[in-house]
Amino acid sequence: MSHTPAPPCVAPDVDETRRRLLFGASALPVVAGAGLSIGPQSAQASLKTSARIVIAGSGLGGLAIASRLSRELDGAKITIIDRTTSPATPSWRPASGR
Repeated sequence: MSHTPAPPCVAPDVDETRRRLLFGASALPVVAGAGLSIGPQSAQASLKTSARIVIAGSGLGGLAIASRLSRELDGAKITIIDRTTSPATPSWRPASGR
């Protein structure tokens, strides 16, 4: 009676799986930002308004949406707030924590 062994179960290479995960995660900001730029870009504001808009956070997303809103809304007052209390306060800390 001849018995041929089953081929070993091959798990995906950990490095390949990690590479795919990191590649997919690195594409998220590009895909998310693509939604901001879809559609025709007009040279002038398309909507007159007297709205007051507050954007919490001066990161890439906050600045991008503020820029977009300032182009699209004529007369809107846009305010960006951030958690830093002073313009002289650095947004980073040394590794020593001092």
